[in-house]
Amino acid sequence: MAKGESGLKEHPKAPRHGKKGGKLLQHRHCQVCSKAIPISEEYCSDECNIEFSKLVKKRKGLVYIMYGMIVVIIVAMILTSI
Repeated sequence: MAKGESGLKEHPKAPRHGKKGGKLLQHRHCQVCSKAIPISEEYCSDECNIEFSKLVKKRKGLVYIMYGMIVVIIVAMILTSI
């Protein structure tokens, strides 16, 4: 960390004040690749949109498997206690 004019250490990734006075444009980040995109968009490209859809589908499948395993365990516990 470099020392500033005040003698205090500055963070290496501290915001720099440029022509726009240090203000950032309103933006969000792509949920897949984390690129900065306009607020009105969800993903930076169609490829990221497709990749996110695949990820959501995979997660839903895993959740269904988890619930199925819970049901199997509960049924097994009930049957062994009879």
